[in-house]
Amino acid sequence: MLSGGVFVLGGVILGTILRYVPLMRVPILGPALLIALPLILTILVPLLLIRYRRESLSDYGFGSGVFGAGIVRGLIVSLPLAAVGAIVHLLNPDVVGLPVLAATASPVAVAARVAAWIGFAGLAVYATVKARDAFPASPGRALGEGIWEIGRILAIVAAVATALLLIRSPSLVQILFPLGVAGVVALTFQSLRGPRSTTTRATLVAPTVIGGLASFALAFDAVQLVALTWAGALSAGIGLVIGSLHESRRSAGAAMAIALVASLLSPLELFRI
Repeated sequence: MLSGGVFVLGGVILGTILRYVPLMRVPILGPALLIALPLILTILVPLLLIRYRRESLSDYGFGSGVFGAGIVRGLIVSLPLAAVGAIVHLLNPDVVGLPVLAATASPVAVAARVAAWIGFAGLAVYATVKARDAFPASPGRALGEGIWEIGRILAIVAAVATALLLIRSPSLVQILFPLGVAGVVALTFQSLRGPRSTTTRATLVAPTVIGGLASFALAFDAVQLVALTWAGALSAGIGLVIGSLHESRRSAGAAMAIALVASLLSPLELFRI
């Protein structure tokens, strides 16, 4: 998928270029790039493809009649993320549990986080719809069954990575945040496990893979590799939730709500430019 390739390789290439060309240090231009680049890497290509194919954003769940209901559902399932961020902030204010309230958070940094998460959510929605269209003849399965099948694999990967990180340097975020993501997946599972909600495996795998790639970077030592695996498993869980909720109501509202909560009220970082 072209959009996925731009998302992964574009970030690596831009990150390498910006190490040697200090554009981020240029007044006005630097902050503007910090906010714009995540959107360029995530949703610019999908938007161009949608326009080229003469599709409508409503085909992807934007502006539909259930958009508002999707926002409410997204906020509800995101409560564990907000709770974990609040707990981390209360127990250790030096740790950025609530980025929007962090003493060191500038408006530009907050805007960049929101842009990264909104872009990621939009790309995950796009991947979900395209996977659904690409594999229409795949055997259907209940949404709850699909969430359980993929979610337990992510849980095992996250548990192993968390244990390895804790052995080296115990951290409150490393302990609590996987529980927050697990809570989001569990709430989604509970709300979608009815037999009437069906999907295909490919449809749920696509946004999950996009989530896993959101923390992709070149790793040159074991600790960094484990940390990237930890972050990738957690963001993949968010991608799985976004895809599942979109399949349930064909609304992108839930994805946008989850993105806002994750960017403002959780310490999980996506890709860095």
